[in-house]
Amino acid sequence: MSFRLSRSLKGSASGIARTFREYEKRSRAAGRGKREQTASDYREITNLYYDVATDFYEFGWGRSFHCAPRVPAESFKASLARHEHYLAHKLGMVVADLGCGIGGPLVEIARFSGAKIVGVNSNAYQLERARKYAEEAELAHLAEFMHCDFLDVDAPDGSFDAVYAIEATCCAADKISIYGEIFRLLKPGACFAAYEY
Repeated sequence: MSFRLSRSLKGSASGIARTFREYEKRSRAAGRGKREQTASDYREITNLYYDVATDFYEFGWGRSFHCAPRVPAESFKASLARHEHYLAHKLGMVVADLGCGIGGPLVEIARFSGAKIVGVNSNAYQLERARKYAEEAELAHLAEFMHCDFLDVDAPDGSFDAVYAIEATCCAADKISIYGEIFRLLKPGACFAAYEY
């Protein structure tokens, strides 16, 4: 496995090293309080992190960047699908996936439920991968993607029949605002579902 990962990163090691050094420099400066961290700093640091970590996450987890409890004799992949199918049973027809990553759960849930799912993510690299995987699965007609911060989604109030997040809202810089934004996006009486680690 380590050979496959190193081979997939070959040629891009200098770019990864540069990005990682920039991430370390900015996150250390913010952590030491050298200056007040702005929303722009937060977005840049977050994007630097995901630009480096995404390939490693995909290598380790596959296309679904989350964990799920397993039952006896169940594979890791089957446990992820079972959790994603459970969420699919709770959804409506137009659904938002906040912090969709590379779209692993989005593709699985769209395939299982037939719902149109709008993946929301602030990282362009992850969204590029998500679009590719939705097209490969021949589900592009059920998948739409928004490049924005999930604390400020560019959609009108009451846009979604349901909203879900899988191990994503815990990463929000402001825990109160994320749930306020979810409430704003939901149609009256609609549901929000989440798994967090």
